[in-house]
Amino acid sequence: MKWALVAVGSCIVFVLVGVILLYSSYSPHTGRFFLAAGLYGLAGAFSNYVAVRFLLHNVFIARNEQQFKRAIRSIVMNLFFDRETIEAELVDHVRKVLGTFSLKKNLQSVFESDDFDGAIDKKLYQFAAGPDGMMLAMLGIPATSLKPLVTPIILGLATDLSPILEDVFTPENVITADRLADALHNVVTDRIQALTLADVRAVLKGVLFPHVAAMVLWGSLFGCLIGVATEIVQVSKFMQSFD
Repeated sequence: MKWALVAVGSCIVFVLVGVILLYSSYSPHTGRFFLAAGLYGLAGAFSNYVAVRFLLHNVFIARNEQQFKRAIRSIVMNLFFDRETIEAELVDHVRKVLGTFSLKKNLQSVFESDDFDGAIDKKLYQFAAGPDGMMLAMLGIPATSLKPLVTPIILGLATDLSPILEDVFTPENVITADRLADALHNVVTDRIQALTLADVRAVLKGVLFPHVAAMVLWGSLFGCLIGVATEIVQVSKFMQSFD
């Protein structure tokens, strides 16, 4: 910011020096160069600053909200979640994590949990209320007495099913680059669509404001150069008129 203020201050000094020289008998032609450099420099700095302020105006953001959101989504996806990044890093990382996952151990923990035990009791009560359960009750066999017989069979499924499921649901089959890319695209899209107008303005402000000083600085410098170049062209045309 300091250099931007120095540049703007220099342009103001150029204007003052140019006005003094232009309306004095000392060197009016030199004054035209100073005045042009100062005015063009101030115009460049001011136009860049106003452009940034205009971009951050609520009315402008509201009119172009969806375009800004699409641009933010495109930047996020292209920089962080492009196809090469997903294949080289995310897919391998997720597969390594899944590779440490023991399906057999987790199935056993589910089947041995209190919630699953309660689910067995619920199903047995439902069975007892049905025709088959009533028939067993007439024979003197309550449905609840079947639990010691059913539970070991269900627990044995964890041991029998886990090798089959592990062969089918391998990390390579479950996690692919296309599936992960689609999932990330949906998540990013949903999160960006949920941004409010204030959120979009905050994002733009965070991107543009750190560069306002540089834009003002370069605007003033290029403005000065354009102003001097314009005067040189005018002087050359004036000199050619005498040839």
